[in-house]
Amino acid sequence: MEPNMPVLSVIMPVYNGEQMIEQAINSVLRQGVAELEIIAVDDGSADQSVAVLTRLAREDSRLRVLTQKNAGPSAARNLGIDEARGEYLYFMDCDDWMEPGVLPGLVSLCLEHRPDLLAFGYQKDFERGGSVTHSKFYRGRLQWAKTQEELSALLPELLKNRLQAYLWNKLYRRDFVGDERFDTSVRLHEDALFNFALYRRMASMTVSDAVGYHYMQRESDSLVKQFPRQRPIWMEQMLEELAGLFRQYGVWEQNRQLVYQSVMDHIILCVRAAIAPRNGLAKAEQAQVIREMLGLPMIREGLKGLSRQPLKRELIRTVLATQSPFLIRTFFHII
Repeated sequence: MEPNMPVLSVIMPVYNGEQMIEQAINSVLRQGVAELEIIAVDDGSADQSVAVLTRLAREDSRLRVLTQKNAGPSAARNLGIDEARGEYLYFMDCDDWMEPGVLPGLVSLCLEHRPDLLAFGYQKDFERGGSVTHSKFYRGRLQWAKTQEELSALLPELLKNRLQAYLWNKLYRRDFVGDERFDTSVRLHEDALFNFALYRRMASMTVSDAVGYHYMQRESDSLVKQFPRQRPIWMEQMLEELAGLFRQYGVWEQNRQLVYQSVMDHIILCVRAAIAPRNGLAKAEQAQVIREMLGLPMIREGLKGLSRQPLKRELIRTVLATQSPFLIRTFFHII
């Protein structure tokens, strides 16, 4: 490691986050890791985010503030990568926070084993009325994968434990990331696509059993959210890449049902988002989205190839198989 080079660069895109960024940044600064930098990239916020960031940077020199015209989180992350000096990179969202005291252990694992990537657990916190009503926990078991055989065994385990796609539960060796960047033309699943590209060429990975990140699901997040018309295409692209990754590692045949389960999960999420109120889609547009999605090759393969499911999911699949936007929309409003 170069002299004065931080061991960790935390990259945080910020957009209209004035209410939450102080908690997010302080949750990192108070971890007890002296050799770190936080690179907060303001993505053209219309609120007081830059003022909050500037104040926090005056209080702690480990925080660096960059600004750009609004171009999306992928462009902000790419700028952060370009500016990062740390041996390892960590991507964090500005409306989440880290569990106290978790980073030192993760950094120690990285420095001990020098993996290309390190993954750790997280909890999804559901907030209503300003209070967390319940949480779901996702974690793996402590392990080190350094051979092709070990990496092949690890890949399905990451998917099963829902650890494979997100950015904020991983540390990335900067030299390994190299010239890899986020695709700024993709506005959904860009995190998974970035990870899958790295998985294709990784030589080692460490998994920590720590649960260190709080992924906040706020009621306000789902009240008014525009539905991008390209969402089914981006979803198809991500699922095709996932299947290709399993094929590359030689674990497709024994794990295709696991991938098909992921296909089903994403179909359900996409339909719910498409028919949500105040999402910018008229009913005719919702119907068009549903028809387009169900006609995509990986979606068709997943629905057809999936083995028999528990009653509710089997009922959902039966309704989806009708390919009737009216029936699907009605059914999803009921459930």
